[in-house]
Amino acid sequence: MAPPLTETYLGLLQLLRDARLVFDAHANAILYLIPVLLICAWLQALHARSGLYTKSLSLLAGVFIHELLHLLVGVLTYAKPVAMSIIPRHIDKGYYELGHVRLNNIRWFNAVFVGFAPLLGFVGVAIFIHWRTRYGWFFSWWDLLAWYVLAQVSMSRASALECHRLLINSHRTRSHSMGYVAIL
Repeated sequence: MAPPLTETYLGLLQLLRDARLVFDAHANAILYLIPVLLICAWLQALHARSGLYTKSLSLLAGVFIHELLHLLVGVLTYAKPVAMSIIPRHIDKGYYELGHVRLNNIRWFNAVFVGFAPLLGFVGVAIFIHWRTRYGWFFSWWDLLAWYVLAQVSMSRASALECHRLLINSHRTRSHSMGYVAIL
């Protein structure tokens, strides 16, 4: 038996009220994310029609943070990082590695953590946005830099999943290079 129309209507009104309460409580954080999403779209459009050097320069901060997170989690999980690079290099037809961390002790127990380390960047994004908008928000010129870096960290999600796949498949090897790969 279907609920009466007034019951459905009241449920819909309650849902809209709840959505408004969530937006009211987090309006500053949501508004702070809009430029980040626009910069992500701009970077995607830029990468669609640019070469390796433009891509690598426009992603430099994101690649550095991505690889730094691999390095830090590698140290914490005893994966023995021995080298880190953010210099792009050609690895295969149409594939470029924008950075890598070389690890000497990848095992089953630390491969998952090291592989998913760049996803900690999302936690950093959430903490930064909360810190920046906790007492209201007003524009500062530093926001331009923050939005650009936050967009790059947000764009590294697919690469983080690829890093995890590489580590899981190679955890038996003695040494492994964890890289940020771009397809051109």
